[in-house]
Amino acid sequence: MVISKPTGRTLISFSLFLIIAFVLVGMSAITIYNDTTPPWYSYLIVSSLGPISAFLLFRLIFGYKVIRLGNNQIEIFRPALNRRVHYKLEQVDHWKESKVKTGKSTTYKELEVRFEGGKKIQVGHQEYSNYGPMISYLKKKAGKKER
Repeated sequence: MVISKPTGRTLISFSLFLIIAFVLVGMSAITIYNDTTPPWYSYLIVSSLGPISAFLLFRLIFGYKVIRLGNNQIEIFRPALNRRVHYKLEQVDHWKESKVKTGKSTTYKELEVRFEGGKKIQVGHQEYSNYGPMISYLKKKAGKKER
């Protein structure tokens, strides 16, 4: 059984960004509230960084998923929603691995699996663990559905 979930490095980097962003938004909001003529950049920070960090927090919490591949099925578990979805490998419409060259010697890889009914999952090799074993499992069990 292959279990893939977001790596700790990814979660730490998002968490650090969110902490810094919310501290800046909070300090700017306090400045706007307490000062009679707050600086213009306080409004800019609250109006731009506030929604961005709130959206990222929402995506981080509700987008967290654990993917399990095994027993000829794919299970997607979302802990924040307490929802498990099981797909049999026969329900996979197609899957593909995209590779983008990002530098002289680095490439970004992303796996996209589409299911019947239009649902899909996307997994990046830098963000999720066990990316290689996921590709190997899909090539072995659903190799005919690769695009």
